[in-house]
Formats: sequence, structure tokens, C-alpha cells
Amino acid sequence: MAAVDEMTLGDIVTDNAVRFPDVIAYRHGHRTVTHAQLRYRAVQLVSAMAAAGVKHQDPIAVLSRNSIEFGELNAATQLSGIIMATVNFRLSPSEMDDALRRVTPSIVFCADEFMPLIADLVAGMPSEAMLVAIGGQAPPGITGYERFIEGGPSGVPEYAARPDDIAYLLFTSGTTGASKCCILGQREMRRVVFTMNNEMRCGSADLGLINMPMFHFGALAIVGGLHTRGATVVLQQQFDAADAVRLIADERITVLHLAPVMLRELLDEASDRLAVESVRTVVYSAAPMTTAILRRARLPCCRTRVSSTFTGRRKSLSLDCPENCTSSTNPTPPSG
Repeated sequence: MAAVDEMTLGDIVTDNAVRFPDVIAYRHGHRTVTHAQLRYRAVQLVSAMAAAGVKHQDPIAVLSRNSIEFGELNAATQLSGIIMATVNFRLSPSEMDDALRRVTPSIVFCADEFMPLIADLVAGMPSEAMLVAIGGQAPPGITGYERFIEGGPSGVPEYAARPDDIAYLLFTSGTTGASKCCILGQREMRRVVFTMNNEMRCGSADLGLINMPMFHFGALAIVGGLHTRGATVVLQQQFDAADAVRLIADERITVLHLAPVMLRELLDEASDRLAVESVRTVVYSAAPMTTAILRRARLPCCRTRVSSTFTGRRKSLSLDCPENCTSSTNPTPPSG
């Protein structure tokens, strides 16, 4: 049996396919992929990328809003040791160009809405990358995602990730200067997602709503934390309070990841508190939580824990509500 530090993120993908094959890994709208299907398609992606000339520890880039395809690419790179570089779609064209030139990806997987811009940027790079279109109809001369993935057989991945491999290249938002490229390793990120799973106390029966962009470290950490024990990730492409309340009610969401301003909007929208009664854990980040929002959340029974689990600079707070709690003591937000 491999020592814990000798395992990779890819071992989580394989473990879930064996232990929770029929549990949904990702849900987006009416589309779903189970944990067994996620690994199958991830292996196909690895094979297709290898056939296109991508080697172990070569970078590929992803520019997309939250999608099942993003999740499949994440699983493929976790299994194979191919590096995933995520490009922030909120960056300016010049910043995107800078990110792509620094990464020099072999393939750019790009959502159709961003394809005109990215096609122009890639054409101007010294070493032109292959373009694969996610969603919609692929433009002439560009391979569509499903056509690309069909070119790769499943079975055993062409490459296997190693603990010392680089897993991700993530770019900061550039609010205090030029965007910086952050390097995250397989071993280090595996520790992060297990820490998140422990903080959220989630298992295969849990469903987490993810509307933070998956290009961001926080979303990848929460997704990884949910998947560490076979939970389900329900995706929104961007936060919409009314849609979030509907999804919580319809899917019986148990875990939320929100910034405080998003939680406030969700509370404003949830006039019927029974619509969100399934939620037992809220993880927040990005800004301080006010006492007023905490009290409006009506989690008086909560054990309030502060941890810097997926960022050293910003704090995160888990509010865990025990089942059938009737305590009436108001929570007090932590200092710091």
C-alpha cells in the first residue's frame, strides 16, 4: 500500500470510480457525469492529448466558465501528470496573451464564447497551440471537444501522475500589479483537498454548489474537498441568487461556498427558509463576514471555526449546523 505522501490527486479520481461509481461527480443543468464516467472520460482525454503530442508534465491551458468539461480536464490532468494552467476569463486581452505566452501550452481548451479572442492570441504566439472548442459548434478549422475526446481510447492512462509533479499553474487576478503565476504540486494540492474535506466534513452523500470560477484556487480546493470522499459537485457558471436557491431546494444541497456578499444576496432571495433547509455547511472567503449576515443566516447552533485552509491571506469560516438543532444562542463571528 502506497504511503499517503506517495499518492496523487489522480488516486482520488480512481478511488471514487471504484468506491462510488454511480454517484454523480458533476451536475450542470440537465447534464451529469458519475464518478465512474468521470474517470473513463478523463482517461480518454489523456489518450487524446498524448496522441496530439502532449507529454507528461507538459502544460495545457483551459479558458472556460464552470462546466463538466472543465471538471473532466481537471480529472485528466490529475491522473496523468499533464499540467493544467487555468486562464482567468476576467483578464484583459493583453493579460490573457501574457499568461498564454508564459505557459506556452500544447493545447488550449477554450469555451466558444472566448474562442474569437483566443484564436487571435494563439495565432500570434511563437509556438502556435492546438485549439479545442468547449461547447457550441466548433468554428471551421478548430476541433470540437467531443470530437477530440472520441479520438482517445479508454483503459489505462498513457501517463501516470507522480507526487512530485506540478499539478496546476494558476494566475492571480493582478489587482496589485502584474498577474503572477502560482505553481501548485500534486502532493501539496492533495494535502489541501483532504484538509478541505476534513473542514467541511463531507462524504459521498453530500452535494456542494460551486459558483466560484473553477480557474480559481478556492473553487479547485472546494471541488477537490468534495470529491475526496466521493461527493457531488453541482455547478453554476456564475452566481445567480434565485437560481442558487432553486438548486439548493431541488438538489438538496448540503455545502455552499460563497463570499459574504453572495450569502447576503442568497438570504434576500430565500424568503421561504425551508427552501434552504438542506444546507449544513457554509464555507466563505474573500471578505469579512459581518455579525448581521451571520445572524440572518440563522445558524444559532453552529460551531464556528476559522481556518486558513485554502489561502494564507484570506480567512475562511465553516458554519456547521448539527441535525435537529434547537439552540437559540446567536453565533459570534471570530476576530482576525
